[in-house]
Amino acid sequence: MTVLPIIISIPHGGNVIPPLMMDNLLLDQTALIYDGDTWSDQLYQFEARVLHTALMPVARAVLDVNRLKTFLPPSHNDGVVKTVSILNTPVWRRPLSLMDVETLLKDYYDPYYQSLVEQTNQLQPRVGFDCHSMLASDPFDKSKPKRPLFCISNRGNEMGDVLDEPITAPAEFMRLLKD
Repeated sequence: MTVLPIIISIPHGGNVIPPLMMDNLLLDQTALIYDGDTWSDQLYQFEARVLHTALMPVARAVLDVNRLKTFLPPSHNDGVVKTVSILNTPVWRRPLSLMDVETLLKDYYDPYYQSLVEQTNQLQPRVGFDCHSMLASDPFDKSKPKRPLFCISNRGNEMGDVLDEPITAPAEFMRLLKD
């Protein structure tokens, strides 16, 4: 079997709650699944076909590794450490302590990125994919059209060209993937 020169990142595929935070969690298993990227851990299961796959085991409702480490509560409810779910319901019975937040970052956030950096440096992939799944429709605005079955994005416009912020992959590559 050919191994493709690809690294896959699945940042929101886990449903694990760190044991030290279990008693403080308000969300049930259904809310955790709804808040994460449902089935992404299985949808992007290509370990035998790619150089490396990084799966974040911790539920996105607790820790979002697609946020900057500086986006912390209480200033950022939807930051790296969540205080509210996607449906704007509280995640915790009582606010997390600074030590809890630091532990989440040290034990889960940092190793996740360290693994991606180490594997990228060691294996020299040609491309990396940040893999997600999303709800079929916007949970806050049901009047919006149904979301597409597949979304290939580099943070640019439909053709992959720059909009308001830097793109994450060349526009030509995005068009090739879409084709």
